[in-house]
Amino acid sequence: MGVLVRFGKQKAFLRRGRWMAADPQLEQRLNELTDRWWAETDRPPRDIPACEMAIAEYAARSLGGKIARRVPPSFPSTLRAYWNMRQLSLKF
Repeated sequence: MGVLVRFGKQKAFLRRGRWMAADPQLEQRLNELTDRWWAETDRPPRDIPACEMAIAEYAARSLGGKIARRVPPSFPSTLRAYWNMRQLSLKF
């Protein structure tokens, strides 16, 4: 899945748990926000479409953005990406 979010005149695209934006500062801020979201939630990775949309909605609410478009997920590759992110975020 991919989610396009508009932040004023800037846009950012979330795919497989990482943000891409033309503005490097916005991109960095969104990726830090996503990392914080992972740390604050205990979302299981098998809930991929809802998980990615939840991240995008969280970012939009936090930074005053609006979700512009959603693209259906490529489930196997997206599952692997989120599973790896979830495993790396676990604290021992």
